Amino acid sequence: MSPTALTVSLWFRWDGKAGCNTLFYSNVYAPGAAVIDGHFQCFANYNWAGTNFPVTAGEWVHATVTYGPSGVLVYRNGALVCSLPAWSSSLGGFDVGRVYNQMAYRHEGYLDGAIDDMRIYNRVLTPVEIAALAAGAGNQAPTVTLTSPANGATFTAPATIALAATALDTDGTVSKVEFYQGATKLGEDSTSPYSFTWSGVGVGSYSLTAKATDNSNTVTTSSAILVTVSANP
Repeated sequence: MSPTALTVSLWFRWDGKAGCNTLFYSNVYAPGAAVIDGHFQCFANYNWAGTNFPVTAGEWVHATVTYGPSGVLVYRNGALVCSLPAWSSSLGGFDVGRVYNQMAYRHEGYLDGAIDDMRIYNRVLTPVEIAALAAGAGNQAPTVTLTSPANGATFTAPATIALAATALDTDGTVSKVEFYQGATKLGEDSTSPYSFTWSGVGVGSYSLTAKATDNSNTVTTSSAILVTVSANP
């Protein structure tokens, strides 16, 4: 595939082996990173991009590399350390802890150390998101707002009420948005824009909410809005 943007984030520990200790690698033109003789280095556009930052043997380090149309950005423990020229937007097979195909250092490319909490995103994360990952903030709950109907809206029975919501997950994706009347689920939508049509609503007052679930199954409930359905005069 040929993505136009990519972020790779991981915790790693290098245990001191000389030469090339591959962290991740795709193909000769695409994303890669390694600890080479005690220095974290990126691979892009068929070149190791020089020394990005030094690494101490036995120390856990958080590294994030973003690849986008404007270039490659390298972060250490949440702080930007360098930028590199734009990459070629090419991605082949993806390997972790060893090289993928023939290249320099192939015979000694395996990582002597450990990798943890590796994440791959199909977009360039913001500096705030990268800092949160490095800080070990864990999964961030999604946000959700019920945008329709308006709070205090009135309808005539039998009513058809269009419900709509906006939802966002800053460190992942929104899996679904569910619509509720009190404790009763009315319906759900897994694709933005999130909506549901509630038909045949009888006379009464109703409390409506939306619940967003992210890809880590964390749920957030919106503030409730109140609507009234009156009898047909």
